[in-house]
Amino acid sequence: IREVAVLVNSIRERIQERHKRVRAAFVDCVSGQPCSARDFRAAINSFGLIIREVDLLKLLKYYRVTRQGDVDWEKFCQDVETSKTVEFR
Repeated sequence: IREVAVLVNSIRERIQERHKRVRAAFVDCVSGQPCSARDFRAAINSFGLIIREVDLLKLLKYYRVTRQGDVDWEKFCQDVETSKTVEFR
């Protein structure tokens, strides 16, 4: 969990350096519904960040909400946006 918090904070800082907003990458995702792991990966990759596969798998596991591997992208975005003060479960 601590590793995820550090990772989310790192992503936030690197996205801010590029003057981008995290939610902008998830424009194809529907509010209130999880997105597929594939769509989540594509959104993260759209920032042009280099994220190790092991770290991406940690994110997918932490934010997974269905057995099919769907991801709570809104929770991820919220955590990135508030990562300085976020409390991880």
